[in-house]
Amino acid sequence: MENLLPLTWYIESPIDFEHKEYVLYSYLQKVDHDFHNKMLSPHLLHLEKLIDELLNFDASFNMIKKDFDKNRYVFFENVKLVGEDDKLIYEIRNIVEFAIPQVEPRIKLGYSILKRNNQILY
Repeated sequence: MENLLPLTWYIESPIDFEHKEYVLYSYLQKVDHDFHNKMLSPHLLHLEKLIDELLNFDASFNMIKKDFDKNRYVFFENVKLVGEDDKLIYEIRNIVEFAIPQVEPRIKLGYSILKRNNQILY
């Protein structure tokens, strides 16, 4: 649909925290405006998909990092790995960690509006 934030917005180029912050705020400003006018569709359902995507990324990241840290002692003699952590993946994680608390309250607000004003969501 038009004017919806792509579900993969946080991993699309450019991966820059400040840029993604502005992109998210711009989208949420549209959502807030539509919610204020009691227009929930399509944003409410889209926000639910968006939060699922963000939470799935965060859970996967944490699981992989935990498994890697645990198994690092098995695979490497020198547990201090040489090199830098992948900055890009940590930048994405920072974006996700920033976005989750921004999106969740909008979903709650949308459902409270829906409860007061019966609408059909599509």
